[in-house]
Amino acid sequence: MMDRIKEQLAFTNDTDWDAVKPLVQKVMDSRREVGTGGGMGRMFGGGRNGGGNQGGPGGGMFVQPSPEQEALQKALDDNAPVAQIKDLLAKYKASQKVKQAKLEEAQANLKKVLTAKQEAQAVLLGLVN
Repeated sequence: MMDRIKEQLAFTNDTDWDAVKPLVQKVMDSRREVGTGGGMGRMFGGGRNGGGNQGGPGGGMFVQPSPEQEALQKALDDNAPVAQIKDLLAKYKASQKVKQAKLEEAQANLKKVLTAKQEAQAVLLGLVN
């Protein structure tokens, strides 16, 4: 996947790419963390443990659910009282906001080192907004 991104962003110099690659990886990792919030793994058979391919960078879409996500899901599965669900939902939403802020910071750091053309391609690749 990284080779494809390198090609799409038109990096021909390995030294330049080696400087940008960690920034791209950070965006991808942050996006994956934010993405686990949707519960799509459960919808598509991933189950509570994420399921699917949980490989390293560029691996599958599913990662281990956060503790907040697991606690909220357990409360729902156990038909917990509404007050407990509301509390756990608030904690989950707060954790998602932190993850979203990290993603936005990673994207901003990546954009700082890209040319306008590379940034446009990064938008098309879904790396930055």
